[in-house]
Amino acid sequence: MVEVTIRTENEAALQKLLEFISTIGFQVVGKKQVKNGKSKPAVKPKEKSAPPPEPPITWAKEPEKAAEMFGIWKGKEIDPEELRKEAWGGRL
Repeated sequence: MVEVTIRTENEAALQKLLEFISTIGFQVVGKKQVKNGKSKPAVKPKEKSAPPPEPPITWAKEPEKAAEMFGIWKGKEIDPEELRKEAWGGRL
């Protein structure tokens, strides 16, 4: 098992980092503060929060039909710049 030590003076940033680390499945073993060369005992981490929600991804119902889409632009006179303008509507 690999262990990582993080040293910072920004307590708020540390709390956010620990929360993030917990959400992605890493284990927070302990936390201790060092002031004037004296260390305080490790503090138990917060309870694990609920796992993040699943992203709203919908997969193709019939992915084997994707091959039918190959070459849909063949024979059509459209350059990449024109296609980009139509797709993005000038938002680029």
